[in-house]
Amino acid sequence: NDGVITRVSARIGFDGREFIDNAGMIMRIGDRSFVPEFGMQRLFCDIGGKRFTTDLFSASIEGHAGLGMFGITAYRANWSMAEGMLPTQELLLLPGSVDGITSRWRFRTLRPREIGGDRMATVHVQQDLGEVFRRFHVPLLQSSGIGLLLFANAGWAAMRDDTRAMQTVEVGTTATPFYEAGFGFDRIFLFMRFDFAWRMNHFRDGRNFYLGLSSAFQL
Repeated sequence: NDGVITRVSARIGFDGREFIDNAGMIMRIGDRSFVPEFGMQRLFCDIGGKRFTTDLFSASIEGHAGLGMFGITAYRANWSMAEGMLPTQELLLLPGSVDGITSRWRFRTLRPREIGGDRMATVHVQQDLGEVFRRFHVPLLQSSGIGLLLFANAGWAAMRDDTRAMQTVEVGTTATPFYEAGFGFDRIFLFMRFDFAWRMNHFRDGRNFYLGLSSAFQL
């Protein structure tokens, strides 16, 4: 949408893990984390000669837990909603992947801008089994250092009529949550990761299976 948008935002989070001060650099320690964050934004919009304000609210939880020989479980859950209309450039979107390229906490089988709205919720879970091939002495792979991961993602988005009327690019919504699941191999050549994923519902020609590449090191 053509126009001007001015944004005022605030965000607060909490990390309860213990930490050490390493020469002025704070380093969190511990095999478990639980980090909630809360955010609020106010958008002052002047779109197509129409002036209006919209409030955005968000809450998220991200963390991980070490499970010993079963590896590390990582998770992220997010909820966002808008009170008021959202123009195209501010729409809440389920984070999709470009063909063959992805990153952490993204849906593999969704394209960018495939599903969105002015209310959205996502849940991501990943189980890092570590060097499982070494532990079980799998031939040819036990000395490779390659790790195995399992993951599942779910998301939902809805859009009110006033927000839909403002959209200049087609975006889908979901009456029921979208699900996908898959597995990946990381630390290939030390830094590469390959993911395989399948849609569990909301099938679409050409997007029901994903094979892609990302970095094995996640920030």
